[in-house]
Amino acid sequence: AIDLFVNGKQVEDRFGPGQVERLSYTKGDPEAG
Repeated sequence: AIDLFVNGKQVEDRFGPGQVERLSYTKGDPEAG
């Protein structure tokens, strides 16, 4: 569920394009690296 939100648009609407990237790295998604 977290991955969907991070990679989803819901997060973008709530936070922003920059915040989304930060969340991805914080969560440690495989796509982010």
